[in-house]
Amino acid sequence: MTNYLMRRSDPSAADAYALGILIHSVFNPSLPLPPTTQPPHPPIAGSSRGQIPAGIFAHYKRLLNPNPKARLGAKGFLELGMDESTGFFAGNPLVKVRASYFIAAYELNVTTRFAQGLIPLP
Repeated sequence: MTNYLMRRSDPSAADAYALGILIHSVFNPSLPLPPTTQPPHPPIAGSSRGQIPAGIFAHYKRLLNPNPKARLGAKGFLELGMDESTGFFAGNPLVKVRASYFIAAYELNVTTRFAQGLIPLP
């Protein structure tokens, strides 16, 4: 059933779920994995926040939505975090520098692969 759901949903849904697990592991290394990892995949309760910052928690819960189609994507999570006025990364200069670096590196990689003929013309 899981393979069927993943085939019918956005391929990045698995990455978003993995990002949610990573966030949980970074902020709550001594706590068990969230309940969405075990059947019947109940939603995450507010009481299970642990050390996850309050500004991230609502978006974290959306990353771990048991329904892949309703899951917040990793790109959406980054965009929410980078929002200048309300983002949880807004005041963190290191995150801004790293995000800019990765975007530039990605663009350089795509341009290089395109120039080498590894990526077909759209």
